[in-house]
This record gives sequence, C-alpha cells and structure tokens, in this order.
Amino acid sequence: NPFRIYPEYGYSGPINLVVFHPNSNYLASAHNDHTIHLWNIQNENALVRIFNGHRHQISSLCFSPNGHFLISGCWNGEIILWDIQHNLQIAHLFLHKQAISSIEFSPLTGTLLLISSIDSTISLWNCFMITKIYDEKLTDSMNKNISSHKILLNVFKTKNIPIFHIKFSKENILYAIGLTNE
Repeated sequence: NPFRIYPEYGYSGPINLVVFHPNSNYLASAHNDHTIHLWNIQNENALVRIFNGHRHQISSLCFSPNGHFLISGCWNGEIILWDIQHNLQIAHLFLHKQAISSIEFSPLTGTLLLISSIDSTISLWNCFMITKIYDEKLTDSMNKNISSHKILLNVFKTKNIPIFHIKFSKENILYAIGLTNE
C-alpha cells in the first residue's frame, strides 16, 4: 500500500522533504509550517511525534546511520540536531550564512557530518563532539565558541558557486558534490 500522510493529524499543507529512517520503519517529513513529523509506516502510518524549532522553511533532512538522531537544516542557515527517541534538541546552531542545501552523516560511524550551503561552502563537523557536549549538559556556550570544542573540523569554499548536494561514499570519503553550472 502507498504511504499517505493524513490531514487528520493536524497538517494538510505541502510537504517539502521526506527521508527514511535507516531501519525503514519510520519516515520523517518536513512541512511548510517549519515542523518535522516522524511517522511509523509499519503501524498504519501512525504519527509518532512532531519536532518544532525551526523559524524558517526546512531545506534538508538526514537520519544518523544508527537512527538515533535526525538533523535538519533550513533556509536561514540554521541546523537542529534532534534526539528522535526523546524529542529533544541536542544542538541548535547557525552554521552558514545562507540556506542549508544538503546534510550527510558519515555512513560507517555517523561521527562526521557534512553540511553544504548555497553560500558556496561545505563544512565538516565532528558530530561525536556535538553529542558529547550535549551529554555533558553544556549550555549555549557551545554556540559562542565552537572552535574551542573541536566541533568544526574544516570548511571548504568554492569560487562563489552554490553547492546543492553532497554525498559520502561507504568508506567515509566525500564522494560527490553537486554544483550549479553558472
């Protein structure tokens, strides 16, 4: 049977993105009202939870390889890392100057995070450190001095060409970058 997202759950507007959970039992959908809905597609398409936190339209979604985390990026350059089991924001950061175009966890361990933006940059993040800081219950000081926590590993910049998609290979190597042809 086809999967249907039902309006009786309180939302009937456009759906901008969908992404499957690694175990294929769940699906996350990003909506025009800046929310993300998590659906159990094995249980009559039941709505599991709604994630709120973005102030702008969501432009990218990705589950971690172990399925514990969901990361979302939006048009104003912010990302939110979610603990999907507990419906918690682990990190809420403004990482780029323009829209987040693509987010990708490293496939082997999920400890690296590639984020691309139409601001012509790709940033490589240490996701393990982000979750470790969360576990240690550090506060917003993380957002003020990211480099002191060794979270940002590198930034790659193109010659003012917006980057629209990135992809890791199975060996944790940056595999492909999608650019415009301007």
